[in-house]
Amino acid sequence: MTFKDALAKDVATTFFNVTEFAEMCRVDGKEMPVVIDADEINRQSEPGRAKDDDGIYVAEITLFVRVCDYGRKPANGKPITLDGRPYLITDCQEMAGVYTMRLTRRKQ
Repeated sequence: MTFKDALAKDVATTFFNVTEFAEMCRVDGKEMPVVIDADEINRQSEPGRAKDDDGIYVAEITLFVRVCDYGRKPANGKPITLDGRPYLITDCQEMAGVYTMRLTRRKQ
């Protein structure tokens, strides 16, 4: 077994296992296992970044989803719904069969 094979197995059996880390969510109307990390954004954000230029609070999360579950890589700026809540994808990277999406949502 190669390192890539071992990594793919860990992604499938541990990281996206709903009894371990993942949770089932509806992404753009499709149910799939995902991992949501709000702390990742908080660690990377600059102080005071919680409000946009209009003074409206911006919720930011990082969404991890398998490429095989989501499909084609979405473009930055694409609207996405997560459990019925609207977000915008501000960044999407793919590594080892997993998309890491930074999502923002404006709150009034």
